[in-house]
Amino acid sequence: MGYSEDIKALQEAIRRLKEIKEVLYTVEDVALEVERSVGEIDTRLPMREDLGNIADGEQRARAEHALDLLEQSFALIDEILGPPDDELTGEPVGTPMDPVARGVRGGEIRLEDFLRNYKPGGKGKVS
Repeated sequence: MGYSEDIKALQEAIRRLKEIKEVLYTVEDVALEVERSVGEIDTRLPMREDLGNIADGEQRARAEHALDLLEQSFALIDEILGPPDDELTGEPVGTPMDPVARGVRGGEIRLEDFLRNYKPGGKGKVS
């Protein structure tokens, strides 16, 4: 037997996992950059409980819409990077990319398609 087929399969698995690791690092870097940007916006927006203090109805509606988008942004960041640590225990309250948290996605990109179009070494683009 000689294990040659197993060795080839394991070498291929290692090659693919190294590619995936690089993609994950790139995704994490971009997600952290987005998180910083979203955090800056968060500091400028009013608290949801303060929306009633905004007299102008249109301005209040825009602020509420911005807060909805902010919540959606943070939820997506949590899906990608993992939720923040629990304030009491210091432990993460979930895991990044948890299949349950991701939900069902009809237009899911296949990893093979992504890797075929990904340019290793940063600055890669998915076409």
